[in-house]
Amino acid sequence: MFKIPKFKLSSVGEIGMRRELKQKTIRPIPMKAARRLSQKQPRQRPSRGELKRKKILDAAAKVLARRGYAGTMLAEVAEEAATQSGSLYYHFDSREELIEEVLQQGVTLSFARASGGRRTPG
Repeated sequence: MFKIPKFKLSSVGEIGMRRELKQKTIRPIPMKAARRLSQKQPRQRPSRGELKRKKILDAAAKVLARRGYAGTMLAEVAEEAATQSGSLYYHFDSREELIEEVLQQGVTLSFARASGGRRTPG
């Protein structure tokens, strides 16, 4: 059994915490359980901001494919993404940055498909 190390504590509340920590012990995890825990990682849900960013990128890809680089307008991307055009600037600094990221993800996805799925887009 392992004891929790003592820490230098300054306030009165922390002294009470130290007394509690002194009494608790840490039991080591069996090796099988440790391996199982290290392999299983909880699936994290994407945040609302990440979902919105992905939705904007998908909308920009559709508009870019339909209208080309010169014809892609942020207002049309916002309409396709069902959001306001001003909110695009929260996720991207400029139109060029948005289009650059769309193209980068497209190239990464194409490369992953061409190499037989050995690499995943990041």
